[in-house]
Amino acid sequence: MPIYGTFILLNTSSYLSYTIFPILRNTLYIVVLFSTFLMPAITFLFMLRRKQIDSLEMQTRAERNMPYISTLLFYLAGWYLLNKLPLPRAFGNILLGAALVIFIAFLINLRWKISIHMLGLGGLAGFLFAFATMFTIELAIPLALLMAVAGITGTARMYLDAHIPSQIYAGFLIGFCVEWLFVYIVI
Repeated sequence: MPIYGTFILLNTSSYLSYTIFPILRNTLYIVVLFSTFLMPAITFLFMLRRKQIDSLEMQTRAERNMPYISTLLFYLAGWYLLNKLPLPRAFGNILLGAALVIFIAFLINLRWKISIHMLGLGGLAGFLFAFATMFTIELAIPLALLMAVAGITGTARMYLDAHIPSQIYAGFLIGFCVEWLFVYIVI
């Protein structure tokens, strides 16, 4: 989700998109892609190969703990690297807010299974909604599309018996609220 948030922010009519040189854009994309997708994916495949997880779906709460921790560390590493670049803090804070959502998901996972899909989609929606309202950026179409994707994803997760409705709703609401508040407090 952070790569989508970064892409959307870099393609809006805001100071965030106008103040970043093309070479810095590419570096930003590379850091976000590596820290939020490639490194976690490689780690999950390594865990699968070593039989630390049964599948990439990680259906039980117990097998989600190590992936949560490793993903959290990669997000924090990405945040650290982005803060070393001459970028607006907002881009690093995308990762820091997402890391906070992952940490909360880890804590919740100790007692209850929550939908990480919906945490991510809710987090992206909360982040974009906060930016749209704070900086008067027109993000109605991306937000509408994101809500449709969240509805389809939540329905699919229930259809596959991966989650019950309360896990879907809680995931989206927690992700949304944490990111929304994070943007207003930190940025």
